[in-house]
Amino acid sequence: MNDTILRWAGNKNKIAHEIFQKTGIKPEQFNNFYEPFCGALGATLNLLNNGYLQNKQVYLNDKNAEIINLYSNLRTNLRNILNEYALFNNSEADYYTIRNEDKLPSFGSRTPYYKNARTIYLNSLCFNGLYRVNPKNQFNVPYGDPKSKKNIHDITKLQNIQNFAQTIQPFNFSAIDYVSFIQQAKPGDLIYCDPPYVPLDNKDSFDGYLGKFDMNEQCKLRNLLLQKYHEGCHVIISNSYCQRSIDLYQQDFNITDIDVRRSISAKAAGRIMQKEIIAYKLH
Repeated sequence: MNDTILRWAGNKNKIAHEIFQKTGIKPEQFNNFYEPFCGALGATLNLLNNGYLQNKQVYLNDKNAEIINLYSNLRTNLRNILNEYALFNNSEADYYTIRNEDKLPSFGSRTPYYKNARTIYLNSLCFNGLYRVNPKNQFNVPYGDPKSKKNIHDITKLQNIQNFAQTIQPFNFSAIDYVSFIQQAKPGDLIYCDPPYVPLDNKDSFDGYLGKFDMNEQCKLRNLLLQKYHEGCHVIISNSYCQRSIDLYQQDFNITDIDVRRSISAKAAGRIMQKEIIAYKLH
């Protein structure tokens, strides 16, 4: 069973195959697979585990170059990254020292392997697996539970990193804008989008995207996917379940919904089941 190595807000590592089942798409219906907002690869690995991506070319993209660099280097420099990771410790003081390194001029001289290991370390210990940076592109998520005694060097975690590095060997990675990436898909290919979500009505929302992703971007993404459908691609999109999302897709797409567990909350009571919409157009 292939699993992710990063915790990630909105991760589809348990439900991507259910999303596909609700659309009715079958593995034999599409050629290559494109995911422009791939994040922690939860959706991709879940689909791989459930037989959707065998013998297919998989193209994965994210604007977050830090995680794309991590994936790329894991395939060729796993041992160097693990050697750097072995030097880290789980303490609140160490966490903030390592987190704040990207504010120092000396951080630029750190090796790529150290930076990759740092990404895994910070994600392991930060609050709920959030990825957030300030306007200077500096990671600023606080330490997670100060009472946590999580063993970041647990053999299971290290084995998971090794298995992950092997699983992603055949994948094609990029860190370009989503428009340029989606344009690469050819007739018969499948594009699955899990973009920054439309904020729920009258509620604040954190989307974690690097840069602005407002309703203008939501509309641009919808129009691009509609264009790619008319060019012969299959398209599936996840988004929040709210009137603005429904209005965005209901005229030109099929719409269904799925229940998901929301976990980005400081309180356990806030971790509840919520609906998300699935918009899709298949040939």
